[in-house]
Amino acid sequence: MLLARRDPRPLTDVLLASLWPTRGFRRSARYVWLRLMRLASSPEALARGVAAGLFAASLPILGAQIIVAVMLAFFVRGRIAAAVLATFWANPVTLPVMWGASYGLGTLLLGVDGGQISGDLERLMQLDSAFGLPPAERTAAVYAAVGPVARPLVIGAVPLAASIAACGYFLTLALTRRRGRKV
Repeated sequence: MLLARRDPRPLTDVLLASLWPTRGFRRSARYVWLRLMRLASSPEALARGVAAGLFAASLPILGAQIIVAVMLAFFVRGRIAAAVLATFWANPVTLPVMWGASYGLGTLLLGVDGGQISGDLERLMQLDSAFGLPPAERTAAVYAAVGPVARPLVIGAVPLAASIAACGYFLTLALTRRRGRKV
C-alpha cells in the first residue's frame, strides 16, 4: 500500500497515543487554539461559538453534545466550528469533576439531605443486579435507580454550564481581541 508503515504500530502504542498525545498536551492545545484563531470571523462570533460548545460540553448529555453545540451556535450566531472544537472540554478528565460539581450543586438547589444522597448512590451502584430481570422489570429498576440521581445532576448542570460558558466567552473574547487576529 502506498504511504503505509513498513511495520504496523503495536496496539499498545496506538492506545497510549489516543490517551496521551505523543507531542504533549501543550502542543495539542496550541494546535486547537491556532485552529480557532484562523477561523475567518469576528472575535464576538468566535466567542459565542466557544461559549455554545462549552455550555453543551458541560451538560450530562453524552452522545448529543456536538449536536446541541451546533444548534446553540446557530441560535446565538456563533461559529459552528468553534462550538464543535469547544466540546472537547468534555473529556475523561473533566467529566467526573463536572458531574460531581453538577450533582452537588443540584442537591444544594433542591435541598436534598445527605442521607438521601448516599441511598441514591447505593441504589445506582447496585444497578448491575437488574440486568438479570425481564425487560419490563429491568426498565423499571433502571428508572428507579437513575431517576433520583439524574434530577439533581441535570438541575445542577445548567447553572454550572452557564457559568463555564460565560467564563469561556469572556476569556475567548479577550484573547482574540488581544491577539489582534494575527496568527
